[in-house]
Amino acid sequence: MSDKNFSIDDILNEHPNKDGHSATDGFDLDALLSSKSTDRAEIEKELSQKPKDDKKKKSKASIASEIDDLKDEPEVPKKAKKKSQDGETEILLGQKKLSTIEIDMKSSQKSNAFEAVESFEDSRTGKLPKLKKEKKKKKLFKKQIEEDDIPVQRTNKKSAKTEEHPEKLSFEDKPIRPLQHTISGNTELIDSLIRIKHERIARTSLIQPISRKSISDIDLNLDDKILPNTEQIPIEKTAEELEKLRELNKRRQKKVEEFVLVGDEEESDEDELKEEEENDIADFEGFGDAPSVMHDIRQLKGTLAGRFVFLLFTSLVSIYITLANDFRLPVPEIINMRSQPLTYLFILSILGLLSVFVSYTVISCGIAKLFKLQADCDSLSALAVVSSITSAMLCLASPSLVQQGEVNIFITPAIVSLLFNTIGKILIVSRTEKNFRYVSGDFERYAIFTIDDEEKAAQFTRGTMSDFPVLAAMRKTEFISDFLKNSYAPDITDKFCKIAAPVIFAASLLLGVLTWLLNKNISMASSIYLSAATFAGCISLCSCFAAILVVNLPMRGAAKKALENSSAIISYQSTEEFADTNSVLVDVAQLFPHGMINLSAIKIFSDTRIDEAIVEAASLTSHAGSILKHMFYDIIAGKTEMLNPVESYIYEDSLGLCGWINNKRVLLGNRELMINHSIGGLPTKEREKEYTENGKSAIYLSISGELSAMFVVELKASLEVQKWLKELEKNEVYVILRSVDSIVSINRLSEMFDISPDMLKIIPFRLHKTFDEITSYTPKQSTTLACAGRFASFASLIIAAKKLRKNAAVGICVQAACAIAGLLIALALTAFSTFNQLTGSIALAYNLAWAALTVLLQAFKRP
Repeated sequence: MSDKNFSIDDILNEHPNKDGHSATDGFDLDALLSSKSTDRAEIEKELSQKPKDDKKKKSKASIASEIDDLKDEPEVPKKAKKKSQDGETEILLGQKKLSTIEIDMKSSQKSNAFEAVESFEDSRTGKLPKLKKEKKKKKLFKKQIEEDDIPVQRTNKKSAKTEEHPEKLSFEDKPIRPLQHTISGNTELIDSLIRIKHERIARTSLIQPISRKSISDIDLNLDDKILPNTEQIPIEKTAEELEKLRELNKRRQKKVEEFVLVGDEEESDEDELKEEEENDIADFEGFGDAPSVMHDIRQLKGTLAGRFVFLLFTSLVSIYITLANDFRLPVPEIINMRSQPLTYLFILSILGLLSVFVSYTVISCGIAKLFKLQADCDSLSALAVVSSITSAMLCLASPSLVQQGEVNIFITPAIVSLLFNTIGKILIVSRTEKNFRYVSGDFERYAIFTIDDEEKAAQFTRGTMSDFPVLAAMRKTEFISDFLKNSYAPDITDKFCKIAAPVIFAASLLLGVLTWLLNKNISMASSIYLSAATFAGCISLCSCFAAILVVNLPMRGAAKKALENSSAIISYQSTEEFADTNSVLVDVAQLFPHGMINLSAIKIFSDTRIDEAIVEAASLTSHAGSILKHMFYDIIAGKTEMLNPVESYIYEDSLGLCGWINNKRVLLGNRELMINHSIGGLPTKEREKEYTENGKSAIYLSISGELSAMFVVELKASLEVQKWLKELEKNEVYVILRSVDSIVSINRLSEMFDISPDMLKIIPFRLHKTFDEITSYTPKQSTTLACAGRFASFASLIIAAKKLRKNAAVGICVQAACAIAGLLIALALTAFSTFNQLTGSIALAYNLAWAALTVLLQAFKRP
């Protein structure tokens, strides 16, 4: 037996790993254990073969003398080598002063180590007979030792005293020393290896093998679709619906993770104020801001609703007082202008001041913007209110002028102007609230934008138009940024008021000065009152009540229609950005919604399996973005894990696809593609026409240079797509298409959708990379138009932007006419010194008439 301790290095050195792994990898314990067991068995066999008579003749004195000799030997042990089948084995022949305690411990350790290893071997191999055989040998060995009267010293744990050996164990007349083993060495190592292996077996035995799904596991229902039977394959929508649900759940989970929950802990007043300042959201910057933004929108809407109710009340009361006094209708004596002029002025002034109080933001912002030369719709209303209240309060010092009819009060049209202003803002906030539900909801979002790079736009549209290209496209996005900024952005009405308000203010001021100059013959106070009344009356005539409705009223209808089609018109800025669009860039797949492409029949050639043909075709069309990918997707029941990875592909213009899948060249296209690549075995043209009658198309599949299958496909024209293609043609908008399908051509699309072929263009394959870069997914995009990715929604938004600009232009023209006519009327009345003929009722009726005309004209041009 070997005198070396068992260690992991010894094990791995004696049994090297053939695979070249490191020392920590697995090793063959069976070979090791069998080798060690064999050496031990040989020693036991030789010991048993010694003659019993020689050992009986030895006397106790001789044994004692030998032990004394053993004690006199040097401390360095001697080793002898014995050749065996497994190599040389070193045997330790002697050692000085070996205590019986060490012999007993080491022999027991040796026994335990061998027993553990042997039990591990037997448990692993399951050879129970071998275990019984080894135990039997041990019993025979012990019996032989007892018969030879070889005493074995045993150690008492409580005493360190030992008995001397009456006889010495020997082998080939040389003393034998037991192997030295340590408890912390080999035994623990082997036990840990055994334990680790058992744990590994127990852990991996519960893992089920993973099997890759195969298309053979799916019933494709193609038994009756193989030619000559050309019926359509029934397509289920379950797979598509499941995919939509999975995407919806992902977005919901993402939003839930982004939400920040606020605890109900008590905070001090300073902390609360600080938190409110931090939570003041300037814009919608993440889905976590959705609750706060919606809360702000609804709070603003509630404030405007309260203002509308109050202004409606003050408007009705003031209208009643003004009409009753101007047309001499029955009226309570307390508000009678002729009998109680002071009370009449006081009540109207109070109504005006209350209206200013609930609309103080309109007044303050409107006046401030006017003097900053940044006037808007608020400026016109603010001018009317301030001028009319100022005139009325001046007349409180001389109510007789009002009683005699020399001066008129224009508070009523000013309050009604504030009411119209509030209605317009309610329309803005209501539109913003509805759009925000779409922007922050679980919807597919595609941002519509114009291509700013003039060179790229010219490359896409070259050969279709002579005008400067304004090319619009859409790209998928997860988040619409700058939502509130775009929703509340200035529109064309604000631009109109930016010029109109200062002009009206200056013209009214000049007419007031002119009135003062024409009335120098009266007292200074009276002339000032008349000038103030002229100033207020001129502004009231030019208040342009419906100015704020010019954009927001048509936008309300357009936004409502857009939301019904899963799209959004976020602000009027979309008209300025997209109204001049003369071309759109889309993928040809968007012209064929789900269900418009059907597989009529399949014909298999040579020894190709039908499932292999379907998988290869589905893999190539899915990777290239073909219009056929949804058709194959439905055939394989949405099991995209069955698709093979496509190494690369190219599209040969008008011919078809050529790709590499699993080091095999796969071709998918028309007859010309197969001929160009020298693919034989094609059916004759006459035979092909039999399969492709009634407008169907044949698509051939070749795998590794052999004709594999032919797919007979039927294309249908969507009525919705056809409607909007005609609308684009009517508005002279060209359609630029990306296609990788041989069955799609300009002439065929023109016939299917009944439009002019001059309005269509298919870009070459060299521009596909640029197309992908422009229309690729982006996580965040700022836009004023958004849709769900359908062509109908995209085209409808472009057409809506064009019509909105026309409607707004009509409304602005009407309001400009209202202002100009009002200034001319005021100038004429001032020149003829008959301005007192202009009453509050006339000014109110004048503005209401122009507002009604504006609404009626826009109603005939709704988008």
